[in-house]
Amino acid sequence: MSFKDRLEEWWITSEFALTKNQLIAIVTLVAIIAFSWIYYYFREGGGDAPIRVSSSQPKLSKSGNFSANKVMVHVAGAVKKPGVYKVKEQARVIDAVELAGGFVNGADKDSLNLAAKVADAQKILVSFKNAATVQGQSGSSTPEVLNLNTATTEQLDDELPGIGETMAKRIIEFREERGSFSSVEQLKDIEGIGEKKFAKIKEKVTL
Repeated sequence: MSFKDRLEEWWITSEFALTKNQLIAIVTLVAIIAFSWIYYYFREGGGDAPIRVSSSQPKLSKSGNFSANKVMVHVAGAVKKPGVYKVKEQARVIDAVELAGGFVNGADKDSLNLAAKVADAQKILVSFKNAATVQGQSGSSTPEVLNLNTATTEQLDDELPGIGETMAKRIIEFREERGSFSSVEQLKDIEGIGEKKFAKIKEKVTL
């Protein structure tokens, strides 16, 4: 007789053998205890994962904003490096002028409110002190000459030989696009002004 057979015979003849009803009762009791424990465990939150609270916070910029906005401005006229520049939204006119290299000699610093705040797409035009013409010095009778960087369309039309209203407008447009003339020779870059016409007006203009 094998060990298995002997174990089964002992269990059947043993005084501790259980009836079918007793076995069912024990299984039911164990199931009730297990269910009660599981219910209590989840009811008390024992199965919830711990919640971690991060102490880190987003860093603020010096201005108190999460990011500093930028705007584009066009600095032109009597500055060293005319052009379009990106500045902070709360920047002042003086900040934009400094980005453009600062003022050139002869700039009229009082022509603008340097403390004013800039706006997106704003054009900051720095004027020259000589508003329209440069007079001869030492009491000489030298003729008046026009400042290409400050003269108006009417002045160019009226005072320059061979320059009509259309050509005067082209000169103004050229000046606005480039910021300012850096050389009188740049007049030849304008459509309609060739060598002959330039020779007639070059002595009548200045910067």
